[in-house]
Amino acid sequence: MTTLGLLGALASRGIDLLADLRAALPEKSTGLRELAADIGFDPFRLKRLLRCADRLFAPLDDAADVLNRDAAVAAARELGLSLDTVMQIDKRCGQINNVDIREENRLDFTRAAGRYDFDALDAYMRGRVKELNDYTEPPQHLRAHVSRKPDIRGMKHLQVTGPANMIDDLVAPLVVRAAEIAKAHEGYSHDRCVGQALHERLAHGGAGPVDAVDKLRYQPALIITAQDIAEYRPRYAATSNGSVLTPGQFIEALLADTGWALVYDENNQPTDLLPIHNPRLATEDQRIAMILDNPICAWPGCTRPSHAGQAHHIVARKNGGATTMETWS
Repeated sequence: MTTLGLLGALASRGIDLLADLRAALPEKSTGLRELAADIGFDPFRLKRLLRCADRLFAPLDDAADVLNRDAAVAAARELGLSLDTVMQIDKRCGQINNVDIREENRLDFTRAAGRYDFDALDAYMRGRVKELNDYTEPPQHLRAHVSRKPDIRGMKHLQVTGPANMIDDLVAPLVVRAAEIAKAHEGYSHDRCVGQALHERLAHGGAGPVDAVDKLRYQPALIITAQDIAEYRPRYAATSNGSVLTPGQFIEALLADTGWALVYDENNQPTDLLPIHNPRLATEDQRIAMILDNPICAWPGCTRPSHAGQAHHIVARKNGGATTMETWS
């Protein structure tokens, strides 16, 4: 038999390969790396194959599930399905929210493999899974996976999975903060800004609402003494492009989006606390009003939830757009 003939013969024995792997390593906790080395497999891929084999051959409690699964295994063997096809069927079955109907759909998907090629079969399965999940609520919990070892760049990976509404609630404040970070760091990518926003929230009290005191942990502040006021004279700050900024504009640039001015009296006692706001940006009250008025982004054709978006001038500020409710979207 030629090499290609051998590959073709193996390609049609996906079920048998999984059965043999499970028989060779019934306990994945021991011998995994040794078996992977013997057959030239990546240990991670071998672990995925063994998980699939468990779902196909491990004992089940429900009699109907046993009948459906055994019929699917027999059909896969009769059709000579490849390892990749069997694995893809198992993957799509695992994406069905209702666990009680997974095995009956495994049988349906396996039989469909006799009518479709790989791509057409996957399109069929994706459509069926979406149709089935439209009537079944997804599990109402978040799952987080953290890589145990750094990759070749010294990076670790965090993957969070959960219902769309939970993920949206988690990400919305990060997107708002990321937009503020992006204004101060034009060279940062969106992903980097979201990552920095996540780091800030985890480092300063978690992902819950941030109160005014908590904001002080990472917002700049300006301290003004009575002597400063007495000796103040208008000055201008030069920029790298030759233009000048008034003291107010310079302070706004230093304070980025928001900050505080703490005023001391002649006895060095605090006398007043004044919020400083960049007039280019919407205030918190304005953002709340816009979200209540337009739960979905007001820009034509955009379906993004307002709480996950940014506030923009409809008329650009450089063209005379004011920071008022009438000129924001």
